[in-house]
Amino acid sequence: METENMSNEEQFHANRMTCIGGSDIPAICGLSEYSSALTVYNRLKGIGPPQVQNEAMFWGTKNEPIIAEVYTERTGRELMTADFKRHPDYDWIGGHVDRLVVSQPGIVECKTASEYVAKLFGEPGSDEIPNAYIMQGQWYMEIFDRDWCDYPVKIGGNRMHIYRAVRNPEIFNLALEKAKTFWFENVQKSIPPDPDDSQACSEALKALYPQDKGLEIVSTSPAVGAAVISYMDMRAEKKLITNIMMAAKNTIVAEMGEASVMTGPGFSVSYKKSKDFSKLNSKQFLAENSELAARYMEIQSGSRKLLTKVVPIG
Repeated sequence: METENMSNEEQFHANRMTCIGGSDIPAICGLSEYSSALTVYNRLKGIGPPQVQNEAMFWGTKNEPIIAEVYTERTGRELMTADFKRHPDYDWIGGHVDRLVVSQPGIVECKTASEYVAKLFGEPGSDEIPNAYIMQGQWYMEIFDRDWCDYPVKIGGNRMHIYRAVRNPEIFNLALEKAKTFWFENVQKSIPPDPDDSQACSEALKALYPQDKGLEIVSTSPAVGAAVISYMDMRAEKKLITNIMMAAKNTIVAEMGEASVMTGPGFSVSYKKSKDFSKLNSKQFLAENSELAARYMEIQSGSRKLLTKVVPIG
């Protein structure tokens, strides 16, 4: 892929299309809460819409130089940016680290975390951080041949803690085996990886198979058959639980009547009316302004709905 006339950002995305990067390997290993192996597969194969930068990603990028500056102020370690680099032995492994430590064998990965996510971190100075961050750091340490990775984490909006992980070839080798299978058996052969139980995988499946073609297939796979039965059982159980919860809620509401708060042995319940708010009466608006509304109509892509039913055998 020619990258000579590309901007830095274009080169970054072009390079990511040709290798497994540091943000990909946690997903491939099943350690990411926000991505999956199938998500990475789709990106590498150019399937589905390009990733849109969300608020967390936006602020992570904006905060990176500030976090790096504060890290230097607090540690005295000088930092430098680094270009994209491929692993010396595996050209399908690459990465773009946030910062390299000057004159020391370390790298720095700048992170931001909300107060809610902060509970996943341990004592400052330790390596008690989310496994996805550990895996990303191990990937980069092997690529850039560095001995440790510091993670300065901006928590909320008023404090920063620094964590450290040291290079561990055993972790890298375990990830390497999964990455090899993914790269050569899935990506290179255009065979999607097996699905997992994540929401990210569900979204990736929608992008991979956005519409049906009217075909009818027969599956003799025991695993698929078990999945269908399990899905139907869980839906029935979910409906039962929903009904039980509704019965309990109605009992509580009936007891409270017009009360705002109810207390009892070991519990406290609040049941208050929210503030009134304005809402567009779209049905009336369309009826009275059909021509104006037509100017703002746009076609929304339909979605596939999974329906199951019991079919007698024999």
